[in-house]
Amino acid sequence: MPFLNLQSKADNLSLLETRLSDAIVLPQISITYKKWKDLKYNLSHIIEEKGWSNTNLIIRSSAKNEDQFGTSCAGRYSSYFNKKGATEINQAVSKVFKSFDSNNKDNQVFIQPMISQPKIQGVAFNREPSSNNNYFVVNYTDKNSTTDQITNGWCIDDEVIYIAKSYAKHPLAWVQKAIDLLLELEEIYQGKNLDIEFILSQENQLYLLQVRELYTIQDKPSEIEQEKVISQLINKYANTKNQSPIYGIMPDWNPAEIIGLHPNTLALSLYKELITNNIWGLSRILYGYQATEIKPLMLDFFGIPYIDVQRSFESLIPDGLAAELTNKLINYYLNKLKEKPYLHDKIESEIVFSSRCFNSEEKLSELKKYGFNSLECQQILEALQHVTTKIIHPQTGHWQADIKLLETISEEHQLIIHSQDSIQNKIKRLINLCKSNGTLPFAGLARTAFIAKAYLKSLEELAIFTKKDTDMFNHSISTILHDLIEDFNKHSKSSFLSKFGHLRPDSYNLLSLRYDDSLSNYFDWTTPIKEEKNKIHFNLTNEQKLKIEQLLISQSVPYSCSDFISFLKQAICIREHAKFLFSILLSDILMLCEQYAQQKNISKEDIVYLEINQITSIKEPCFLESLIQKSKEVEKIRNSLLLPSLIIKSSNFCYFRKMANQPNFITLTSVKAAPLLLSNETKDIENSIVFIKHADPGYDWIFTHKIKGLVTMYGGCNSHMAIRTAELNLPAVIGVGEQAFNSYCKAKLIYIDCKNKWIKIVK
Repeated sequence: MPFLNLQSKADNLSLLETRLSDAIVLPQISITYKKWKDLKYNLSHIIEEKGWSNTNLIIRSSAKNEDQFGTSCAGRYSSYFNKKGATEINQAVSKVFKSFDSNNKDNQVFIQPMISQPKIQGVAFNREPSSNNNYFVVNYTDKNSTTDQITNGWCIDDEVIYIAKSYAKHPLAWVQKAIDLLLELEEIYQGKNLDIEFILSQENQLYLLQVRELYTIQDKPSEIEQEKVISQLINKYANTKNQSPIYGIMPDWNPAEIIGLHPNTLALSLYKELITNNIWGLSRILYGYQATEIKPLMLDFFGIPYIDVQRSFESLIPDGLAAELTNKLINYYLNKLKEKPYLHDKIESEIVFSSRCFNSEEKLSELKKYGFNSLECQQILEALQHVTTKIIHPQTGHWQADIKLLETISEEHQLIIHSQDSIQNKIKRLINLCKSNGTLPFAGLARTAFIAKAYLKSLEELAIFTKKDTDMFNHSISTILHDLIEDFNKHSKSSFLSKFGHLRPDSYNLLSLRYDDSLSNYFDWTTPIKEEKNKIHFNLTNEQKLKIEQLLISQSVPYSCSDFISFLKQAICIREHAKFLFSILLSDILMLCEQYAQQKNISKEDIVYLEINQITSIKEPCFLESLIQKSKEVEKIRNSLLLPSLIIKSSNFCYFRKMANQPNFITLTSVKAAPLLLSNETKDIENSIVFIKHADPGYDWIFTHKIKGLVTMYGGCNSHMAIRTAELNLPAVIGVGEQAFNSYCKAKLIYIDCKNKWIKIVK
């Protein structure tokens, strides 16, 4: 079969009509603008000759500039559906021509029979569109709608399947048909990158509606290399010792939110060293959870970080449960996550029972549907009661010891910074201080804050609080963010930077500039943010006080009502304070790494390719250069990989469905504004809904600007930005997921309604 060149939409389909074996191309009537303007042209006669007089037809655009290099205009021009009869069709053709940007004589409109009520509608690519990586991508919907849903390009709410090209197989028959069609078209068009639109009929027949060139600028990675890498990933997965290995980017210490999916080598190694290697597990044991062997919580697949979900589940079992019941509970958690994988970023709030709250007994009753008896449920409840009391007790609770530990950071920190030690030794000492007095107490205080939020949520679930009450409570809290905004408004630049200058967006990334290194990039000192005249005061009604008092007494919670409310606020505030304090140490560790790079004549951009233990232990620059080069090779492999949010089986490395997220809507407010994707070049963010992929304390600078709202790709209901926006009563959607994030941030105007839990594109 001779090769073809890609032409206009109508001409491509016409040339393919008799050539394809893996799909059908519908017959068409094609009309140029020149022909349409010819008064002798009789469309009615041509339709009659085709036998389409009583057929529902679709009238489609095929402008000359519609699919040319660099100017793909998917969905830009009009199309009309289910038109029948000469009058309707003539009117529709005229409207399509009028929708074009020009009256080019070669512009076309073409007419085809309609496929009514298709089973599947979709677009598919023989390369991942944004990265040009070696994956087939199938974006589809099985909703009952007209075919215009797929002519507008990438859909927001629909399903997306990725298949490695080196594998090229999928268990769903219709997906395999789409893959085979792409392979056939690749051969016809000499290996070009392609973007197609298709329909699967109720009779399971695949129809090709459009083929155009997919324009990407990146080089194509090798398919042979991809096959080797996937084989290595499958072997690594198979060699894990977990009985039921599940790995996720968002559970527990959610690396996707904190360091991102593609952290540099230094950032990844620091996150492991400071938290996920052993600190995470030590904190759980200190706080009363089962003393299992402490092993790393996080591993990486060629630099893409994943949490070991089974290990996380094991570490959240309260001490005192028998081994048999412990195993039964862990298996329940694993099975529930497999049944409902969309809960991967809500594991503690929706799957795991890690602490007691006011309605725990009611929630535990769900276990009876899964083979747990009443005695087992009671034993779990008692264990939860014990661990919760141990954590939150006002005098003996371990969180009080952690608060005291935080107070020792500053003096030790200054001693290390001003010592005569070598840079390497200073880094080692700061790391040890950060682990023992920074991230260890932070991990515990974060656990305490989670318990506080769980209690707060249970008050709402028991209808003692309304959603408005919860929002007012959150809005009444003043965390370190309040100090940042107040200092920005009232203090000098030097005073402000002495306290907050160490912060940097993407806190573990050395290449991200600190506030004190790039002040003008983050702050506009000419327009201070308007302060609230009076901070919201949250007050309980007498009825609420009485009900809470009764609950506290009945469940032996060691607080009075007023002290309990104070505890809830303090737990949330002190978590944010602890996070801020350890961020000082983290930032200085990175600063010392930069100084070490200068000492060794290594660029800042290259030092991030080293692991932290390599920086602290290796002294010969030649060895470091070799390690940097190896790390760069790993990065190339990592950047060519697409992996799912949750890995449940080995085949997930070969094909997977993009996880649908359930976003977290913060506050009850609503807003309509233009979206703005935050980047290093972003200057003016005021009056925008800011979009950030993942966020940490270093992004708090955005709240010194008058932004309208916030949307993040990753994050949960207890994430950093959820706490921040709740405190400011700012409408936010936390954790919308990659596909929706990428679609929303490209819009001109979006509307967020947090009360009704939806976000939509206005235009």
